[in-house]
Amino acid sequence: MSQYGRTGFGTDDLVGLASRQRVLEFAPGTKWDDSNTNYVLLAEIVARVSGKPSASGRGECLRAARDARHVFPGDRRGCPSERANAYHRGDDGALRRSLVESFEVSGCAHAFSTIEDMAKWIENLRTGKVGGLSIIEKMQERPALATGEQPFYGAGLGIGEYRGVRTVGHSGQTGAFKTELIYCPDLEVGVVVLAKRGGCARTRRAAASLDFYLARKLEPLPDATRGRDRP
Repeated sequence: MSQYGRTGFGTDDLVGLASRQRVLEFAPGTKWDDSNTNYVLLAEIVARVSGKPSASGRGECLRAARDARHVFPGDRRGCPSERANAYHRGDDGALRRSLVESFEVSGCAHAFSTIEDMAKWIENLRTGKVGGLSIIEKMQERPALATGEQPFYGAGLGIGEYRGVRTVGHSGQTGAFKTELIYCPDLEVGVVVLAKRGGCARTRRAAASLDFYLARKLEPLPDATRGRDRP
């Protein structure tokens, strides 16, 4: 273990570990659960089919969207020199650096970006410039379980609603970095929160931005939430 996360465990180790698993956690179609392993395996499939490292392949997709500053490091040597640091506040009130840097496993996390580039991601959800609108629509389909229930998750996007408005998006966290992306397809409005302090209420900040910019387009808040912070 390093000071900021595990090292020495790479994609090959994870693929080997997954290949030795002999028992499913649950029968397919009966339950939904988030799986970083599946994202890593998907990135590895893309890498093997294309003959390029997964970080390189994703970089080409981003360059197609003109996101030159968006980086997926394959290891610590690929980290941008101008990256921000993340901090949490200790019991003594002092800020301390807080990162989880296991970049050896690619596909499920550790995308370095800027607020401008994340705005381009939102724009692509609207236009489908990269991938096409059919893929964007597919990502928003919620699977039906054998129980008749539908999980909130599509394909890489959480599907929900905020004050009567349909939303798609995703949150993220590694160390004290926290992110939140919310896009309202029917109103073509999106919000991104990028934070580098562990105590940041990212979801509440994103909701407050929607409250401010959409105002009367949203359903009224329940009386119980008026005048106080809300998620």
